[in-house]
Amino acid sequence: MSEGGYVPLVELQKHAERTNKDTLVYYNLGIRSAQGLRRVTLGAQSSAQLAELVDRLEAPNAHVNGNTLLVDLVQHLSCKAAASKISLTLKEVNTLLPLLARMRAETATGKLDSRFDRLLNVTETAIGTAMQQNRSVEEIVDLLEGLAACNFVPSSFKQVEMVLMRLMMTRTCRMSHVTRVLTSLSSLFNSEVSQVLLQTAASHAMFCTKTGTISGREVDELVELLEALASCRYAALPGLIAHCREECFFG
Repeated sequence: MSEGGYVPLVELQKHAERTNKDTLVYYNLGIRSAQGLRRVTLGAQSSAQLAELVDRLEAPNAHVNGNTLLVDLVQHLSCKAAASKISLTLKEVNTLLPLLARMRAETATGKLDSRFDRLLNVTETAIGTAMQQNRSVEEIVDLLEGLAACNFVPSSFKQVEMVLMRLMMTRTCRMSHVTRVLTSLSSLFNSEVSQVLLQTAASHAMFCTKTGTISGREVDELVELLEALASCRYAALPGLIAHCREECFFG
């Protein structure tokens, strides 16, 4: 029964919610719970647009065009970048670059739209920052392959090259890694790759033949490495091939 147009019990509850701290806490927790885990997962500052995109990704029986969703995601990141509200880790850069490359491949001009310029600038900054930290061979190789796919040479590439040179001289860098590196560099620089870097790559072929015994798989990897050196126009390649042939077949 209402008195004066309101229900006393409801009004009493509203008054308690405004004045009793414990009740207010439980009320706010209820609101947060009602909003679901989406807000917790994305963070308080996440935009409604990103939440919508994630919903579309996770929705069951959703027949969403993959390319359309891809464009929406990258464009959202571009908008965030334009507003200076985004920073990227190297892992995120390595995830983003193949997406940009796919978008680039699907354009009529084979080039990314200018609206992605700010996002590429953020990517450049992220790469420069990442090169100041310890990185694994796989991370750098993935980065180079992503840059090559986008045909994008960041202003911080000299730093990438220095880190790459150091990693190529470690035991964690295998011949397969070196071949992937050379393939990416050849694509980026039209075979105009630093001869110093190529000499470092060639040392892997030399080391492989000095181990005494070489397996069939290693022979295949060696041939692929020599082919990659050829595509990069390595000046000392003829002598290296002669050495490898002698060590592998006549040694």
